[in-house]
Amino acid sequence: MTPIRLVACSFVLVLAAGGAQAGFGNPGLDMQESPGLVRIATTVEEMPAEMARAYIEDIQGELIARGYNAGIIDGVMGQRTRGAIRAYQRDVGLPVDGVASKELLEYMLFNKGGATSGSEPVPSLDPVFVRSVQIELVERGYYHGEIDGIAGPKTREAVDRFQRDAGLVVNGAMDQRLLE
Repeated sequence: MTPIRLVACSFVLVLAAGGAQAGFGNPGLDMQESPGLVRIATTVEEMPAEMARAYIEDIQGELIARGYNAGIIDGVMGQRTRGAIRAYQRDVGLPVDGVASKELLEYMLFNKGGATSGSEPVPSLDPVFVRSVQIELVERGYYHGEIDGIAGPKTREAVDRFQRDAGLVVNGAMDQRLLE
């Protein structure tokens, strides 16, 4: 999620909260008891459906870019996405709860060092490395897309299929171990 999109989503949440209960369903936090209080939803469960979907898609994309298998980028909070969030949280030292939230996405966007799911840094963002992976996948019949150095959905799906067929842990990680 771009910083502009993040600000826009937060603004929409503030507006939505102003016209309804500030507590988002929490009867103890309504406007009468706490005048002037506006609470911004932070977990996707508290967000309007379209906004939650956008946050989940962006979190899935960030997880995949870091080598975590969050499944396909579909904006749905499934078991793979929740598991990938837990693995990421564990790897970077965050509390492990598997919850998609505004804070999680902000952490991922603004703490670029981040973690990777492999023992070595995941060079999935390095186009030269991704091209090498794509070439190996083509030679083995798993990848049928363009050799472009982009770790897009087709490349990630090919990696998953190869890992499954090779009896490896299916985690979508593109690391040196996969290439070897």
